[in-house]
Amino acid sequence: MNREALRRWLESEEGARRHEKAGDLADGGTAAYGPGDVVPRPSHAEETIKPPPRCKQWLISLIAAYPLITLTLTMYVVMPVATRLFRRCLFRPTA
Repeated sequence: MNREALRRWLESEEGARRHEKAGDLADGGTAAYGPGDVVPRPSHAEETIKPPPRCKQWLISLIAAYPLITLTLTMYVVMPVATRLFRRCLFRPTA
C-alpha cells in the first residue's frame, strides 16, 4: 500500500471511524473483541485465582459421574439378574 492510498483510506469514513476507535484504545478505553482478535493480557495478574478445595472438586466429579455409573450398573448388573429372575414371564412359549 502506498502513502496516497493510506491517506485516502484514513480520510474515508471507515478509516476515520477505525482511527478514532484505535485512539480510544490507546487512551484506556474499551472495545468489543470479535472472533480471531487477540485480547491483551496483563503480564502478571493482580490477584491470583485459587483453585477450589480438593473435596469440592471430588464431590462435583462424583455428582457428574453418578448418572453414568448408575446406567452402567443397571445395564450390566441389574438387567441380567432381572432378566434371569423373570424369564418365565418374559419368554413364555407360544402355543
